[in-house]
Amino acid sequence: IGDILGLRRLASRAGEAFTEPTPATADRVRASSCAYGVRRAQCRYALSAACAYLRDADLTVYDDAIADRDAVAALIAAEEEQAEGDTLDGLRALRQALVSDITARVAGLPRVTEYTPPGVVPAVVVAYTLYGDAARDEEIRERNDIVHPLFVPVEVLSVLTR
Repeated sequence: IGDILGLRRLASRAGEAFTEPTPATADRVRASSCAYGVRRAQCRYALSAACAYLRDADLTVYDDAIADRDAVAALIAAEEEQAEGDTLDGLRALRQALVSDITARVAGLPRVTEYTPPGVVPAVVVAYTLYGDAARDEEIRERNDIVHPLFVPVEVLSVLTR
């Protein structure tokens, strides 16, 4: 399973409703019902695992953490549409706990903002200009897919506020 994207992919069928097979024979309906139950269980496991992944993750950027939180919370909300009873209560509690936890943990994290260099400059110059720390050039290069560290183009860059 490994990462949040893999877990979100596993949970991509969240909220999927049961559809009867055509033609609807007793055996085909039973088989479809069993397969649907397996998909629901897999989806709910993936949602639970995604929440555990985010709970244990070392969150470093506000915007990235909020995007992951919102994506997983939306999948849980969709799955709530197909749940009832204790399962519905559990999913609702899971979603609320996820939102509360991530919101509290990211409050002081740096946010993503935009910066346009005044000319073609090395990434270390951009890093030093923004943060007073030339060692953060790799962070800027990775976030913006800069091909060569000596030639940061004159275009809007995605950088952290601090």
